[in-house]
Amino acid sequence: MVLPPFYRLRLLIALVGDASFAVIAYKFAFFLRKNYTLWIFSNVIPMATFKHINHYFPVLIVIQIVSLYFFGFYDSNRGAKSLLAAIGLNCLMLVSFYYFIADYNFPRSVFMVYGVIDFCFLAAFRAIMTRIFTIPLRRRNVLIVGTNQTAKSILWHLSKRRDAFHIIGFVDTDPSAGAHRDDIPIVGGIADIPRLLERYKVDELIISHSNSWLDDLIDLLARSQNQSRLTVVPSPYELLIGKLRHIKIHDIPLIEIYKEPVPLSRLMGKRIFDLVFAVLLVAAFSPLYFLVACLVKLTSKGPVLYKQIRLGENQEPFTMYKFRTMVANAEAGTGPVLAAEDDKRVTAVGRVIRKLRLDELPQLFNIIKGDMSFVGPRPERKFFVDQFMHTIKGYAARFKAKPGLTGLAQISGEYSTRPENKLKYDLAYIYNQNILLDLLILFETVKVVFTLKGSR
Repeated sequence: MVLPPFYRLRLLIALVGDASFAVIAYKFAFFLRKNYTLWIFSNVIPMATFKHINHYFPVLIVIQIVSLYFFGFYDSNRGAKSLLAAIGLNCLMLVSFYYFIADYNFPRSVFMVYGVIDFCFLAAFRAIMTRIFTIPLRRRNVLIVGTNQTAKSILWHLSKRRDAFHIIGFVDTDPSAGAHRDDIPIVGGIADIPRLLERYKVDELIISHSNSWLDDLIDLLARSQNQSRLTVVPSPYELLIGKLRHIKIHDIPLIEIYKEPVPLSRLMGKRIFDLVFAVLLVAAFSPLYFLVACLVKLTSKGPVLYKQIRLGENQEPFTMYKFRTMVANAEAGTGPVLAAEDDKRVTAVGRVIRKLRLDELPQLFNIIKGDMSFVGPRPERKFFVDQFMHTIKGYAARFKAKPGLTGLAQISGEYSTRPENKLKYDLAYIYNQNILLDLLILFETVKVVFTLKGSR
């Protein structure tokens, strides 16, 4: 959805305020350290110190905004705990910057005072912002076209946001089917849509497609090894949602809808990126590998690493590595089951490791080996792949790309996101992947790790 002017104004004020308070808190911290011991410091900082050190105000502002962004302060209102965590990250990045890059002799005590002042300023600023901008807004009227399971799922999710959305009801696309639909409000058929739009002043018209023979065709093509290009003579509706690729037969326009995901040259570039950064991260995280391995070994019986056969590109099996987060032989009595958010088989330490995504670190070696990439569909076990191939149309298409450590589904979905919805994110990535999208997903993944959200 396009961000309304009201929210754009709020975002602009928030960004300007956050940047301003970073500089104000920084200068105020120096003022206090020059004039007061604040009961915890044995002396004050000489005036000459402030004049002779370098002040990197652009870095200060960027770190402030990035820290708040990671903890979701530009998406919604957050509480004091999130603000405290954001300030902690802010100070950690500032200390790291000055210690490793800028000025080793910078007085670190300033950052302690800065963190406290910045927290107070931002808490007060956010409270004032909430009071000013929490005004009753007209809810957006939503009309859903379709009565399938996806349409019902949309209704369920929008119903949780009754402050923002008013669901008018459903438009029945097949009234002759005679299905029992007492659980959803039917307000009309396809021919009634213009009248409904006018009557209810509809802001959002959401179309939820039912499965068609075209979905069956895509599924069959995804299962085959044929490299044929698929084009379609578009209807006016398809022209609105598709990309016209200058393909035509005489004067008839065609849309290319099925093709190879990426050219070989781009795949080579992605492989070089994966290999170089995976090696660098393994070197950088080596102390963390040792720490997590010790925690796993000392707190539960069983091996440190968990090895499992997953299906990769073209459904080729490979061994995927993870730090073990469950009790040993967790599936001995149950057989293969998908992990749940409150899975009782997860150990106490394993639950923390999972939350921080540290269990995925050994997969950097899978990336180095070439089994995986940094970004792509998450690899799945054959047991579940066989099920999904029969129940989810187009599932085979996700194997046209190398599996990833993270992906669009992981930053966009939730733990409970259904496999068919994750597939849509995976296919959207596979057929639109590029280096900028990869960098955006990796950046958002860092945000997910810090905020302990997202899908797995």
